[in-house]
Amino acid sequence: MKNLMRNRRGQNGFTLLELLIAVTLLAIGLLAVVSMQEVATKHTLYSNRTSVGAALAQQVAEDILSWNIADARVNTATGPADYLFLTDPATNTFAQQITIQGAGAYTATYQTTPNVGQTGNTRVDVAVSYVGGIAPVASFTTYKRLD
Repeated sequence: MKNLMRNRRGQNGFTLLELLIAVTLLAIGLLAVVSMQEVATKHTLYSNRTSVGAALAQQVAEDILSWNIADARVNTATGPADYLFLTDPATNTFAQQITIQGAGAYTATYQTTPNVGQTGNTRVDVAVSYVGGIAPVASFTTYKRLD
């Protein structure tokens, strides 16, 4: 019993100062993790909007490419025009914006420029914007052969 008591007296525990330093370092580490999580969440949201915008831009461009070559929107130069999304195929309802579940609302504009590069080609430029955003999140350019 005497040996056991002697060993305990020789061991010292943590001091209050050491404990405060350890808790402070832990708090700094946790704050850094929270900060990184916030940045990661923001960039994930931006990446999601960009991906959805790119897919929508390609979809709009492919729809425009399917228009008849006699369509005036393809044969004549159009300044930036609003693209109308088909929101309800059953009633043929169109709207200037489309809402993607989990990704938000988007609008699209397109511009056609005939005879670019060579006669018989129309350049199609599409820009997709997030509703509430400042700049387009995605753009897409393609060409339609008219003859």
